[in-house]
Amino acid sequence: MTVTGAIFCGGKSTRMGMDKALLEVAGTPMYQRIEIAMVDAGVSEVVALGGTELISLRKINDYEAGKGPLSALIGGLSSVGSLLVCPCDVPKISATGLKQILARALETEAMAVIAKSNHLEPLIGFYSQSCLPTLTSAWAAGTRAPKDALKLLDYETVNFEISEVLNVNRMSDLLSARTQLGLDLP
Repeated sequence: MTVTGAIFCGGKSTRMGMDKALLEVAGTPMYQRIEIAMVDAGVSEVVALGGTELISLRKINDYEAGKGPLSALIGGLSSVGSLLVCPCDVPKISATGLKQILARALETEAMAVIAKSNHLEPLIGFYSQSCLPTLTSAWAAGTRAPKDALKLLDYETVNFEISEVLNVNRMSDLLSARTQLGLDLP
């Protein structure tokens, strides 16, 4: 199975106050950390769902510009086909975890395979091209949250440690991540 990796790089980063995708973790921009994990997991290409011109990946347009991650996911599925997705602000995601998602996707007929820690992580997972009609219909009916759209899909989960899927949303998250994640964060 040939799969494209897609990194959610859009959004206004209002809680952080600056573009999270470009923040460096251990000397590497966060989006590039995700890109490296995806390549190591075996994807054929990595694209950016949204983001600025400073991101060196091919960019895929949202289904409707500026309308959030579900719109970005629909745009990616429409443009590229099946996707392994992850947000740019999960600095400890591993190639091992992403490989587990892809392996589960190969084993099952599920439309999606989603990471699960103490709760579902709908922005970390594999979405088959086959879920596009359902997601597009949900969008047309007013659904905007990925977790709500996920309820309409036949999906499987892969368990992750909470630390591996921890988001860096605020400067305080970035500062506390040094201790929590053991990473060299600025």
